[in-house]
Amino acid sequence: MDSLPKIPRFLKSSGGWIDFEIHFSEDLVHCARYRRLGKLYVDCVRSVRINAKLRQENTSIAGLPPFPPKIVFISHQQLEQRRILLQNWLQAIASLPHTSCIYQQYASFVSECKAKSACYNDKKEIKVFFLNDSFVSIVTNGKRLAESVAIALDFPSNLCRKFAIYLQIKASGSWQLHKKLRSFDQAFDFLKPRTRLCFTRDFFSPAIDYELGQSEKGFSFLFNEARFHYLSGSLIPRTVLDDDYFKKFLDENKEENFLQLARCQPYYGCFTFGPLLCSLPNEGTKCLLTIGDYKVRIRFFLQNAFEATLSIRHIAFASVSTDSISMKLQLKPDFPKISSITFATSDVQVISSMISSMLDPF
Repeated sequence: MDSLPKIPRFLKSSGGWIDFEIHFSEDLVHCARYRRLGKLYVDCVRSVRINAKLRQENTSIAGLPPFPPKIVFISHQQLEQRRILLQNWLQAIASLPHTSCIYQQYASFVSECKAKSACYNDKKEIKVFFLNDSFVSIVTNGKRLAESVAIALDFPSNLCRKFAIYLQIKASGSWQLHKKLRSFDQAFDFLKPRTRLCFTRDFFSPAIDYELGQSEKGFSFLFNEARFHYLSGSLIPRTVLDDDYFKKFLDENKEENFLQLARCQPYYGCFTFGPLLCSLPNEGTKCLLTIGDYKVRIRFFLQNAFEATLSIRHIAFASVSTDSISMKLQLKPDFPKISSITFATSDVQVISSMISSMLDPF
């Protein structure tokens, strides 16, 4: 492969996507966005200054814990640390006298959260789509949606936690993956006129394929997924002859033959991202990134194309810049010569979530 294939781009994000599961009290747990909490902090500071100016009082927020600042890259471990800091900051505000202007801002914020949480008790019907644009209707309150869909499809119970819900947004006439919903995300919050929810595997593994293939619904899921990856360009045929057979099997509706051939391809069951820019071997090198089967494959395009494969065991963590345009893969100390690799692309949110899903078992 000497030329750079055109892979469909995932949707570019404007940032501010990180949500946190905040425990206000025993009876209130709410998903709060960092940007919204940052606005609360700004409102608190503004209220203190206005109050001090009008009443000539020496009011300050010096006694409160510091609000966690933005940083360039943030890993999943740092996300949990930030969640705890934000939670402690909010709980410290809750302990202030109720007449405090800061507490009044906090009370208004909590009131909004309670009103929002009250809407989630009732179950509603929701459509969850697959990569091939088919869908299933689920009656749910929006929690643990991926598991509910897996159960509705009669997937083996031990696989129900191996799937995820992704947000898709319609852009340029097609549906594009935007971000992965986390366990505490409320699905109904993301449904807008040009958005929908998509069900797919959390990460890719031949062991999962084998179990899915034992049932009719599981086989249909695998075929539709492989067909999507082939038609979108993520599944690149090994030879021209393989490509001809792919087209022939699709035309003749030979699903089993198509899936068998797909599983023989080097990048079957993986998501391919690119073209994107990489820091190796030189800053700004064009490459493709393929994620799946507990591996991260990087195909570099210089004068000749060559590939480097990273086992997931070599990766310590993946962190995303706060502007959501670059991602750093931090490698473990036992990896020779290279400590980290940086990628510049608009797909970093989806890439990071897929890599982190593979890291979880380790």
